Amino acid sequence: MKRFYFVLICLLSLGITSLKAQPGSLDLSFNANGVGPNDVVRTIVTQNDGKILIGGDFTTYNGVSRSKLARLNSDGTLDTGFTIGTGVNPNGSVKSIALQADGKILVAGYITNFNGILTNMMLRLNSDGSRDNSFTSLATNVINAVAVQADGKILIGGVFTSYGGTMNINRIARLNANGTLDNTFNTGTACNATVTCLTIQSDGKIIAGGGFLQYNGTSVSGLVRINTDGSYNSRLVTCDAYVRSLAMQGSGVFEKIIVAGEFTTVSGLPVGRIVRLNLDGTVEGSFHTNAGTGFGQTVEQVAVNPDNGHIAAVGGFSTYKGSPIAFGVTRINANGAPQTDFNPGEAGADAGLVSVAIQADGKILVGGMQTTYNEQTSKHLSRLHTACFVNIPDANFKSYLLGNASINTTNDGEIECSEAAAFTGSIECASLSISDLKGIEAFTEISSLNCRDNQLSSLDLSKNTKLTYLNCSANQLSSLDLNTNTVLTEVHAGNNQLSALNTSALTALVKLTVGSNSIGSLNLSSNAAITQLECEANSLTALSLANLTNLKQLYCSNNQLSSLDLSAQSGLTELDCNTNQLSSLDIANGNNTNLVLLWTYNNSALECIKVDDESYSTANWTNGNVNNEDPYLYDASTSFSEDCSGSGSGTSVAKVNAEIKVYPNPAQASVNISLNEAATVSFYTALGEQVYSATLNAGMNRIELDQLKPGIYFVQTLAGEAHYKTVKLIIQ
Repeated sequence: MKRFYFVLICLLSLGITSLKAQPGSLDLSFNANGVGPNDVVRTIVTQNDGKILIGGDFTTYNGVSRSKLARLNSDGTLDTGFTIGTGVNPNGSVKSIALQADGKILVAGYITNFNGILTNMMLRLNSDGSRDNSFTSLATNVINAVAVQADGKILIGGVFTSYGGTMNINRIARLNANGTLDNTFNTGTACNATVTCLTIQSDGKIIAGGGFLQYNGTSVSGLVRINTDGSYNSRLVTCDAYVRSLAMQGSGVFEKIIVAGEFTTVSGLPVGRIVRLNLDGTVEGSFHTNAGTGFGQTVEQVAVNPDNGHIAAVGGFSTYKGSPIAFGVTRINANGAPQTDFNPGEAGADAGLVSVAIQADGKILVGGMQTTYNEQTSKHLSRLHTACFVNIPDANFKSYLLGNASINTTNDGEIECSEAAAFTGSIECASLSISDLKGIEAFTEISSLNCRDNQLSSLDLSKNTKLTYLNCSANQLSSLDLNTNTVLTEVHAGNNQLSALNTSALTALVKLTVGSNSIGSLNLSSNAAITQLECEANSLTALSLANLTNLKQLYCSNNQLSSLDLSAQSGLTELDCNTNQLSSLDIANGNNTNLVLLWTYNNSALECIKVDDESYSTANWTNGNVNNEDPYLYDASTSFSEDCSGSGSGTSVAKVNAEIKVYPNPAQASVNISLNEAATVSFYTALGEQVYSATLNAGMNRIELDQLKPGIYFVQTLAGEAHYKTVKLIIQ
């Protein structure tokens, strides 16, 4: 019996292990109970909703009539809501499908009839498969490629040499949204042989590939770049054989051009049927080095994953960089290096593949002449498993993660989802010039995150529910949502641009530092465990701490507080509330002997501090020097008493009635201060250091700021016995 259970456990373990599919293996859940298309799939396009458009030579899908065109659900089953009637003419073929921004579908190829209506090689469908009669094609021969510009105009490439009644529209044209010829696109004599593929750069320039050797009389070789008006731009490189496929990779300064096909040299440089070009037309060296001899046979089509730049390639090849690979399909890294973990098995496809697309989840769709894939039945359309990679768009953040051997256990140039999910340690990515922490959501088991001193303007930690420590100080955050991070014990979010912070879900919070923000109020009623609170240099006018009975350290300087009650905080050891508008301060908590730091200076309306024992405080809390940062610092007019009920009434009215205006705010080179009477004006830093003081006249006074560094300052005014409201000033 024991032996039986042992064997059973072993079998279950093997079953569980097999649940993680090998990247490149056949996804058996795709169209699991269907036979698929009955002939070649030549083009595949994925919609934003996950549905899949396929076109080619087939006439049925899963035994249902679908002539040359079909739409599938995301699981590979036929979308019966996409109805095309009799579809494309029996001897026809769909070679290209493109989606418009409005969801309409452009279908092109060798099409002379669609659902019984005469068609000139191309048509447009509504999202339900019905024909859009507002579009009419006038092409006279096969269209191989369609691309939609950002402005909605439509590029076509193929075999045609005229369009409607216009001659010398040689194999490339641009159409208006209704299918009429765009006469502003002047290509001259254009291409002297077939255009097979098209792509569009981010700047709108157009790249065409195929078998042509001339563009408008200029010698080229299979590849040309065209300006937005149709004029010749550049030959880029000369290819010694057919260009079959084009794709753009990256964006901005990292934008590159992927070219694939039959060629073995470009501009005399040996390559293996794939090359990556810089936008200036030069061969990108690192890709060339990593790809080595490239593919052994023709590459029919490539697709680039926009999240990580990985390239899926299909064709008739069985080697890459001199090493055997499964027939017909592979995936390579963005830099051209082979992906050794992508393993379709020894057999691969049993016949050539001609089309490829990448789904949003990274899985790869391949179409062609195959009837089996790695010796498993899969006719003409297959979906392959892929490793899940974390999308990490910020290069600096990605570099940090790749450099952490505890995270990057496979050392494959990517962070796999499984690697991120398995990591239980701390992410320490401070001071790395990171502007985007996207990808952190995959690290669901981390307990600590230190991303301070970066350039983050947003931070989504909703998936990081096991965080106990967070330091995101010194960034550019204007909001921070911690509602799902309920086990946090420390949050450090100072020196950002926060105007509010909700801590109601953080019942375990012990330390909270949010200084140097613009927070107007803090509700800490749910945070009774807090022992340290730093909220200096904000815009707080009140601070209720009655429930924070464990509080030991409070730093709330440079706010607009008028009163502060700490009588319930018997463990208080440090208090810094300098540079506020305090007229009332109660620290009579029954344990004043523990207080080792008390800074209340620059609160000129604070005549009396309520304490446990006036004699003890007066004798032991000797007023020191601000510049020396002595432990006890308070205004000369402040005294200690066990009863302050008769203090403070004389100055409070003057403070409220006094007028001061500071503008502009924020300020740059200078600032104007308007007073209703002569007064002494002083500037203090967020740390309480006085950096400017002068007696100003009533009226408008202009103060030059060239000696002051950019930052947050507090302007305080003294006129006789009257103390004006402290004003927060930002100098840029």
